[in-house]
Amino acid sequence: MRIHTYQIADLLLGIEADEKYLHTELQAFETIDSTEPQILIRLIPSGSPLQYSGSLLIHSELLDIYDNNTCYYIIYRQEASSVFGYILKKDTREAIVYIKAAAPATGTEIMYSIRDSFFFYMQQYQRVAIHSASILYQGYAWLFAAPSGTGKSTHVQLWKEAGYPSEDLNGDVAVCYLSPEGIPLAAGLPWCGTSGIYRNKTMPLGGVIFLNQSSSDKVIPVPAARGILLLTARCLTPAWNQAMMARNLHICQALSGHILLCRLDCTIQPAAAALMKAYIDEHIS
Repeated sequence: MRIHTYQIADLLLGIEADEKYLHTELQAFETIDSTEPQILIRLIPSGSPLQYSGSLLIHSELLDIYDNNTCYYIIYRQEASSVFGYILKKDTREAIVYIKAAAPATGTEIMYSIRDSFFFYMQQYQRVAIHSASILYQGYAWLFAAPSGTGKSTHVQLWKEAGYPSEDLNGDVAVCYLSPEGIPLAAGLPWCGTSGIYRNKTMPLGGVIFLNQSSSDKVIPVPAARGILLLTARCLTPAWNQAMMARNLHICQALSGHILLCRLDCTIQPAAAALMKAYIDEHIS
């Protein structure tokens, strides 16, 4: 099996796998760069469950996470899953995903195993994944962040319906980090939940807007300390232990000093988008 190489958030990701296991969204991020990947993920078909050991860190209906001296084991619990589990090595940035040989090659667990392995290692490169719907406007990326079901996609749709000169970046998640020069950046990803909206683009990050459903529309500035906590709460990068939580917090703190952080109490009416656009325009000017 050859290694397929992808440029994502200024990182080189290598995936060693049969092409049938690679979801189509990855194609937009593929590169011919022959440099050794910074993160490597191997997909291995297997006829038997993954053997694991260590202390149980997280238990959920979907999966369990175990920690031992050399790696983390992520074990899928559901019989219908297309993946037995995967290993995240501690001494290298290499993951091994064990796919059920008899399972469909298009199983969603394969895609999420790749995504979450990438998120695990990219955190070590001072990057966080923010759960958000993101747009490009006036040369910047703007993230609308909120828990699932709050109305992130609905708000972005209001911008489209109004004809504002914005473009989609990602309908579900964006990677945020500081460049070596200290510029806050937001990068598109080949993972976008069920939205189908993704783009291979990296732009300066203008700000993160925390959405809150309301009967009226109002923009409220967020104090720095509160903004850092809100941003950290929206991270999809792992927080399995204190060190990981601290890393998320540190990255968000570094970002917060360079970007707009505010809360939008909003309806689903066009006025909500008009208000937010005007606020951003004033901030930029």
